[in-house]
Amino acid sequence: GHRVPFIAHWSGMIQPGIVSDAIGSHLDIMPTLANLTGFSLPSNRSFDGIDLSSVLFDGSNDGHDYLFHPDPSGLLTAVRYKQYKAYY
Repeated sequence: GHRVPFIAHWSGMIQPGIVSDAIGSHLDIMPTLANLTGFSLPSNRSFDGIDLSSVLFDGSNDGHDYLFHPDPSGLLTAVRYKQYKAYY
């Protein structure tokens, strides 16, 4: 599901009590950590994840507008767009 809670703690960096409705994915971990560590991801390829630093530090709602979900064989079975979900 997409409404699985995510709790982050970083003393002095992440303010307590911030809640965001942003939709994230495990694919966002690498771009977010890369940004936080000052690492530049290779520019000769594309990444499905996005940097969610603004969600962690500012409580922004700027997550994914859409997510695609393949089944185990790789066929597209669901699409999430903002608050809507289509299941095929």
